[in-house]
This record gives sequence, C-alpha cells and structure tokens, in this order.
Amino acid sequence: MSAVLQAVHSELGLFTHYNQLQVHYEPSQRALWYAMSPQPKPCFNLTLLGELKSLNDLIRLSTEHNSATSFWGELKYLVGTSAVPGVFSMGGDLALFRDAILNRDVQGLRRYAYLCIELLHSNSIDLDCNLTTISLVRGNAVGGGMEMALSSTVVIAERSTEMGLPETLFGLFPGMGAYQLLARRVGITQAEAMILSGKMYKSEELHKMGLIDVLVDDGEGENAVAEYIARQDTAYRSHRAIHQMRRMQNPIRHDELLAIAELWIDAAMNLTDRQLRLMQRLAKSQERMLTRQQGHEPMTQDAYERRVGHIEDALRAG
Repeated sequence: MSAVLQAVHSELGLFTHYNQLQVHYEPSQRALWYAMSPQPKPCFNLTLLGELKSLNDLIRLSTEHNSATSFWGELKYLVGTSAVPGVFSMGGDLALFRDAILNRDVQGLRRYAYLCIELLHSNSIDLDCNLTTISLVRGNAVGGGMEMALSSTVVIAERSTEMGLPETLFGLFPGMGAYQLLARRVGITQAEAMILSGKMYKSEELHKMGLIDVLVDDGEGENAVAEYIARQDTAYRSHRAIHQMRRMQNPIRHDELLAIAELWIDAAMNLTDRQLRLMQRLAKSQERMLTRQQGHEPMTQDAYERRVGHIEDALRAG
C-alpha cells in the first residue's frame, strides 16, 4: 500500500475520535452520513468546524487517489444532519463573536469567518468530488445554520423545520454565503427581503419558495433521504449533470465569499455596545427556545416573533 493510502487509512481512525461529529457509512446507499453534535450549544464552534474540515479533507484525499472503494465502497452521497433534537444548527458562535469584538481581535474573527466559508463553499460544489451533498434538516436552522443547510445540492427537511436569518436584528448581516445561496434559488429581490426581515420561515413557506427540495412529516427524514437516493440512482448521471449546470449558471465564487466576509468583519468590529447586548439577548432567546424544544415544550413561532419584536423595538428606540 502506498504511503498516501496508508495515511488515508490511518486517518479513518478519526471517525471514532471525533468529539462533535457522528460519522457512519451506509453501503446500500453509497452514502457517508455525518451528524453534528456540538457542545455545549448547537452552534458552529471552532471544534466542530475543525472536525468538519477534517472529514471533508479525508473524503477529498480518498477520492483523489481512487481509494474510496477500499474502505467505503463506492461513495456517491454525503449527507449532513444534526444529532441535536429539534435543532439543525443555531448558527455562528455568538459568544466567540462577542469576545473577538470586545477584544478587537480582527484576526481571530477573520480566521473563524474564513473557515466557515471554506466549509460552505466546499459543500456547495459537492467537495469538488463526484458525489452529491444532501442536507437533512430536522428542526431549526438559524443564521449560519440556514446557510450551511442551503449550501448542499439537495435540501430535505421535516415539517417542524424552521429557518431564518436574524443577524440584521443586532446590526449585522449573514456574511457566510446567505445572499448568494438564496439568490441562486429565489432571486435577488426575495433574497434581500428574507435577509432584511430577520424572521423565521416555516418549512411550508420554504418549500414553496424552492429552498427545500423535499418536505416530509416529522420522523420521516431518513426514509426520505433513502427514497431520494433510490430515485436519483435510476438516472444518476442526468441528475449530476443538472446539478452541475445549476452551478455553472449561478456559480458561488470563493473569492466573492471572502470579499463579503471582509464586509461582515468590518460591520462586526463596528457594532455598538448596545447592539452587542441585543445580540446577547437574541442568543439567550434562542437558548430558551432550544431548552423548551428539548424538554418537549416547544416555543411557538408567535412567542419567538414576540421576542424578536421586542429586540426590533429596542433598535428603533436607540
């Protein structure tokens, strides 16, 4: 075995050592599944981001050297989901953002943003491999969580799913690809309206807009992925070609994402103390919503929107 393949096989041991990812291969689907389980909160902390990058690097390394069949079988699909009940992801690490802003740590914020963009862009082009990325969303996808979900080629969601981009409520904007991802599917006008609204959208709305490809009842998500794969396999090359044409028609460019990240960093470093407090309040509202969901006492959309309304009123009053 070559040194490269030995390294790949050695890296497979990481699958059992990830702290915030659960990874397994489904031979019948030719799919590699990963479930995010970040701690202590379901957001994109640095540990989770690093483990996602490690997994992506391993997949690319294995396929570049035609070694996928030696330990996975044929790999055609990468399915990303969450192991946290009721939540896909609450998005960026707001505590990290706040600390970086207060400490004027521009480079730290830039490293975080660039790592997010690397992962999102890679996912949006199917890791530049001969596979299809699929997001299985079961619960809330907020901010960067919505961006990550939409970066996959295919989005499958359960009915209780809600998605939204609340960043404008505390003086920021979603800077890790939301504009391009939304514009590719719903057009610029609708994309800007969704970003500026700061609201959470129900799964039925998102499905009608074309942001969710397959919508199923709660508890049916994994079956829906299996059924989608079975259908796509009957004309795999045709589906792959259509996905590639979509990217050619509406490319998401890495250099543009980095440029937008710089705008986001500049905006973040210029948030006022008051806006930082509003960010913290929204984060606490999301944490309460998470606690209620995990305790099987879900916060209603109306209750969440009332909390958002209080924050909007505070912004206007300022």
